[in-house]
Amino acid sequence: MCPYSLARTVGRHEASSLVIAVAQPALVSYDVSANAQTQAAVVRRAGARVVVFPELSLTGYELDAPLVSPDDPRLAPIIQACVAAGALALVGAPLAGPCIGMLAVDSSDATVVYRKINLGAAEAERFVPAQNPAVLAVDGWRLGLAHLQRHWPSGARRGHRRARHRRVRRRPRRERRRCHRIAGPPDRC
Repeated sequence: MCPYSLARTVGRHEASSLVIAVAQPALVSYDVSANAQTQAAVVRRAGARVVVFPELSLTGYELDAPLVSPDDPRLAPIIQACVAAGALALVGAPLAGPCIGMLAVDSSDATVVYRKINLGAAEAERFVPAQNPAVLAVDGWRLGLAHLQRHWPSGARRGHRRARHRRVRRRPRRERRRCHRIAGPPDRC
């Protein structure tokens, strides 16, 4: 996991910043409870306001996994971690629809904030694509949400243009030294 800092510029002065961590912990196929525990530990250690996990991170990338509900009690460890860390976790799950979606988990509950638009061939056999892109507001920032695709439909590009802020930068050099591997492959920060 590697945290990045986004800074918004108003005039010539930074108005605020938002620290986002991207994590890819080892997952257990079909085991929502174990994956929720793992993701809760990552949220506690991340030191970020927003922690983003991969698509289908609660079940592993298993297209036949049972659907997960936003009020599923197995999400409690992630909710508790968000309370302790003051964080928002974006976790992936198969959702009612059925669709591949993203849940925003905060200190009170989990809410569906995104449904995947551009499905792969195997995904389209079970899931229904969403029609519109999603934008999530966090502390005055608008974040465009998407699962990685090689070719985005034009609607998704428009949604992400609306979500963009003026400047994106890595953490300052002195803070980058503190960046360390929390979960996932040992990538550079």
